[in-house]
Amino acid sequence: MITATRYRAPLILLPPNLQLPDTGHQGPFGPDGFSPEWIERLLTPMNQGQDLALARFSRHPLAQPVESMLVFPVIGAVFGFRLRQPIPGVFAASQRLVHKCLAATDLWAGDTGAYGVDVMLVTRALVEELTICEVPLGPVSFRHEVGKLKAVFHQVAHAVLSEVALNEHNWLDREAPFRMASVSGPRLESDPPDYDLRSDSLRRRFKLEFNHFDDTLFRAIIPDDLRERMERQADANNNGILLSADEWILILRRFLLAYKFENGFHPDDIVDGLFPFFLSGAGAFE
Repeated sequence: MITATRYRAPLILLPPNLQLPDTGHQGPFGPDGFSPEWIERLLTPMNQGQDLALARFSRHPLAQPVESMLVFPVIGAVFGFRLRQPIPGVFAASQRLVHKCLAATDLWAGDTGAYGVDVMLVTRALVEELTICEVPLGPVSFRHEVGKLKAVFHQVAHAVLSEVALNEHNWLDREAPFRMASVSGPRLESDPPDYDLRSDSLRRRFKLEFNHFDDTLFRAIIPDDLRERMERQADANNNGILLSADEWILILRRFLLAYKFENGFHPDDIVDGLFPFFLSGAGAFE
């Protein structure tokens, strides 16, 4: 960010793990799934006065489940803004947004600065009411593997919940309807890469995480009937996970409120306690 400010240039962020799509075709962006054309497409809305350009990829919704199950509903519910892929890993940010982020020194000292620059860019743009657009970039295959989900979830959840707690006026007083980002550039018609959900791996991980967590926090946050059902599902002989989408949103809302208002639990415990329910919801997706 400091370098972008020094050169008075937009900031562009790319992930380090871009990979070739698994579909057998290259899409419009070359054999490695990345092309300089991405940069051109992201810079175009910067030159048109947009403050944040988010890549929008063609991919399975659970290729990045932390984004689709955690960040997407929170951004919509708290900030009233519908971003289908709020942390795609590929961004362009204007000088104005970069300055806003650098000026928010209190955020850098907290969970947001420690865990989630991506989240901070999005929420800062929303809080400051800056302009946001989505840029279609075609199919990609980079994704969150099951074995790495906990680290990714811990990082992003801390950043998201911290931003929600710091910007409580957005959800305690918000009455405006949902807004949506504009789209910059042509919509690229392409099928997403195939994705193996590996729900059996998610179920096994759910049981491990749920059974090794102190249920004191669960008893304080989760309704008794739902908690008891989850306990039965975490039994070694039970192969089903039946956490519906509505139940996941209920649980997410309760953990959000606990993160903001419950002083009896450490934030790390609240984030770690949410993780088994996240796995349960993802594992129920067929």
